[in-house]
Amino acid sequence: MSSQPKSVREISAKWDDVLLVCRKCSRKVHGGFGKKDGQRLEKALKSELKGRGRYKVVSVPCLDICPKNAVCLVQASEPGKVRLVAPGTDMDDIVGGLAPLPSPARERGGKASRRVRESDAAPNPPGDVASPEMR
Repeated sequence: MSSQPKSVREISAKWDDVLLVCRKCSRKVHGGFGKKDGQRLEKALKSELKGRGRYKVVSVPCLDICPKNAVCLVQASEPGKVRLVAPGTDMDDIVGGLAPLPSPARERGGKASRRVRESDAAPNPPGDVASPEMR
């Protein structure tokens, strides 16, 4: 039996770091990010970070900082650091200023690396029938 309650489960996430973008700031600024300066910061970050690591960009209601003419951005791995991003800021500058992903995350390759390799798989208990791929 598991020592954890049935109502709480842990699963592996598809990302290694989370970026929180203030939704209220984004609405006040009315875009100004991305290649054509017409996107909100959340959308611009999502498109810019594709292929650069496993980041999850999440829009949150309000971070209660409320800068003038900027959007609040918090990286979950650096919770004490709030970035105030002004419209028109180059996306390379924003992404370049993020803390690097932890080293195991950078070593991970993608879906293939998440699969259990046959040599890493736990042996079947006595009397258990092995799956066809394990035979």
